[in-house]
Amino acid sequence: MQSIHKLRPYLPPAILAVSLLAVYILTMAPGLTWANDGSDGGDLIAAASTGGVAHPTGYPVYLMIARGFQFIPIGSLAYRTNLLSAIAICSAAVLVYLLVKHEHSQMAGLAAGFAFGVAPVVWSQAVITEVYGLHAFFAALLLYLTSVLGTNLRRARLDRLMGIIFGLALGNHITTILLLPLLLFSSYSYSHDNSISSPSFILWIKNWHLDLRSLLRQLAWLVLTGILVYATLPLRALFHPPINWGNPSTLNGFGWLVSGRLYQNEFLLTL
Repeated sequence: MQSIHKLRPYLPPAILAVSLLAVYILTMAPGLTWANDGSDGGDLIAAASTGGVAHPTGYPVYLMIARGFQFIPIGSLAYRTNLLSAIAICSAAVLVYLLVKHEHSQMAGLAAGFAFGVAPVVWSQAVITEVYGLHAFFAALLLYLTSVLGTNLRRARLDRLMGIIFGLALGNHITTILLLPLLLFSSYSYSHDNSISSPSFILWIKNWHLDLRSLLRQLAWLVLTGILVYATLPLRALFHPPINWGNPSTLNGFGWLVSGRLYQNEFLLTL
């Protein structure tokens, strides 16, 4: 009876994860597909399988994790890679649950987790090979570290975790750079001034203090992790794999790949 009581807090997120995973598996593409704008699936599957380099910006973290999923002894190679998206988004939904539960209630967390998981855009990326499922997981994890774990971990440990996870997230998708303000936010601490009974908004703002050493630690771990992750791309290219976009074993090729220069004209056209 006591063991069941200890397991109760884990039941809601487990139900959430299992339910979403069942939905995703039932609707998952059995192999390679261009559905849901998944036209990059073939490139990502082949690059992961052959130790190659995918299209810009290379996606080194995705390729490493996808290769691990490709060893799962079920279905086709494409189906196993599709599973990565499903697992990543299920994990992201659990993190959404934990975020909302921390601020509100368990029921609100479950509602938010299910709403996130079955949202049409999210669902569409959970059943195909694409980088966005893992991107959603890393974004949710960074938010969780900042708002939940940040209150329980020692500052130095939090800084290390934030920097490493951020570096890995950048190695999956370069747009993670838009979340850089999280590093600044997590470097602030709030000190209560008990001498003020009814502080104004300006005084409340003044009670926030930036820990510059914390910010620099996070940036140092981010840069170190990012360098190590992206250094795998020229190493892959040195073995002359069949999928080798830009040949990043050269400095020019590496810059072309990681900067996404191929797509910069398309970006400008959308502005």
